[in-house]
Amino acid sequence: MAHVEVIEIDRSCEKTSSKKHSRDTEKNLKHEISELTPDTCAMILMRNRSNVHIPAQAVKEYAEAMSAGAWIYNAQPILFDINNNLIDGRKRLMASVMSGVTFRSLIIHGVQKDTIHTIDQHRRRSYAGVLESRGIKHAATLIRTMAKLIRIERGLFGKPADHISWSRYDQVLELNTDLHEAVEISEKARGCPLHSTARPAIAYMAIAAGQAEAAVKLFEDTSDHELLPRGAPAKELALQLAHDRRRNIKPEVDEMIVMGIQALNDILNGRECESPYGWTRDYGECRLDGDGQPTSRQAIIDLAPGNLGMPRVDGYPGIEMGVDLVDAKSAMIKALQSKGDDIPQDSRLVMVHITPEIASEWISRYNSSNRKILKSHVNAIARDIRSGNWMMNAQPIAFSGNPFEGDALLLNGQHRLQAVVAADMAVEIMVATNVEKEAFMTYDVHSRHTHGKTLTRGDERVLAAAAKLQWREDNGKSPFDSVMPSATEIRHTIEKHPSLLDAFRFSRKQEMQIIGSSGILTYFVSKISREDDQLSKIYLDQLMSGENLGEGNPVNKTRTKLIGKRGYLTRKEVLLVLLESWDEYREHAKRVGLAKLFATKRMKMH
Repeated sequence: MAHVEVIEIDRSCEKTSSKKHSRDTEKNLKHEISELTPDTCAMILMRNRSNVHIPAQAVKEYAEAMSAGAWIYNAQPILFDINNNLIDGRKRLMASVMSGVTFRSLIIHGVQKDTIHTIDQHRRRSYAGVLESRGIKHAATLIRTMAKLIRIERGLFGKPADHISWSRYDQVLELNTDLHEAVEISEKARGCPLHSTARPAIAYMAIAAGQAEAAVKLFEDTSDHELLPRGAPAKELALQLAHDRRRNIKPEVDEMIVMGIQALNDILNGRECESPYGWTRDYGECRLDGDGQPTSRQAIIDLAPGNLGMPRVDGYPGIEMGVDLVDAKSAMIKALQSKGDDIPQDSRLVMVHITPEIASEWISRYNSSNRKILKSHVNAIARDIRSGNWMMNAQPIAFSGNPFEGDALLLNGQHRLQAVVAADMAVEIMVATNVEKEAFMTYDVHSRHTHGKTLTRGDERVLAAAAKLQWREDNGKSPFDSVMPSATEIRHTIEKHPSLLDAFRFSRKQEMQIIGSSGILTYFVSKISREDDQLSKIYLDQLMSGENLGEGNPVNKTRTKLIGKRGYLTRKEVLLVLLESWDEYREHAKRVGLAKLFATKRMKMH
């Protein structure tokens, strides 16, 4: 086994030296594992007020997991800087207050504040990946099936989709073991013309109603219906679907679920099909437009009857949903009542000098149930390492078991280890051992930290999107190349091109918003303003106003191509039109002269 250099970190705030840190700075890190009560969390949040937007859904997901008793210690720390200011963990603290539940967490003090842009820059973990890591087959199909059945149980079938948390999925999966059988029945009926998402939902309803064989027969007969007599439900369903296919009509999945339920009920009751299967949605008291559709999504939610009047399989009792997850009304009261005591530390946390040899060995020996490696993410981290931009941010690589003793399972950190191998350079990374294996599903489910300091969360995403395009240009690539910059590279690009921030503000003008997305416009405006500050102002003014353009002005053509087309053109198509237009405009300016273009602008102003 490769030699591992370990630097212990303990509660006495022992000084550790990061030999390969990009800036050769010493870090004073103090850590502890303790239980955080809701009132403690509330006090931390009060001391660390922030105007940063926190996604309500992310907090709710954490709160639901805590409320359901599904929160697991996973060695992902709550971080404080050298001045004891909170820099990461706000959503977890808010979730404890919301749920009224005490939770156990690693807490680290003394982190350098300028590492915040590197925190949480992971590839978001999917719930399908979690199920696959448990060895569950057909995970994606299983999730889609649960989603349909949960929405039916909530009365939301056919209505605008609501979010379903991982905690809810886990409860439903544990309480309704027949879901696996339903998916297996569906997989064996791949020749059936019913959609692959419709089949397992119908199969589960049939199983729960004690009619599993009827569902199997429906799928088989629909696949092979030639010898069935007219009027047989399976034959009529198959003919109806075939007729729709010939006319290039593809029923929605929800429509197919309803058609399958209707045919199954006819089979269960020994009836022939008397009329075409289908579903006339019941919108109740919703106000409808000229096409018979509700005038707003909210009206469907508030005024339409449950499941829009869809039929149910005869005898179907519904799906077991488990306990309610969050009682927000009593959460704050509970937060003031709950207390907690210190607990012994049983998960070792160390700083490790990880060489490419160690990283390679750990990947080969301990990475048996993780997600597929995303090469672009690995390459982005590797570039940071090679360029000296790697920053130790106190987020540990986590193992179930202990890799130093030869018996472990890698839970989180495979992309960082792969990046060490790709960069062929050693780095220092914190490593947590003896973490519960079930913690695997808790990593990387939250939103990423963003890159701005004074912008709103949505604005930060736009600025980062524009910076990605600019980074590719700076590195001699097409703006739409697939290679992705790292968080550090995005930050450096924004710092290198301050015109991006000015361009972003300009792109938010109403006249610009009808042209294209803010990310594309921010990159484009920044680019042309650097190329020709004077001419770009005239060009953009004419692009927005469309006035006094004159004969031969390429802006006429550009406006025709883009105005009112947002949503119909891809981001790439919009940017290509703009770049081509700018090149043509610069040639146009050479022909007519800058003075004439200025005169046009002055004419508009007067």
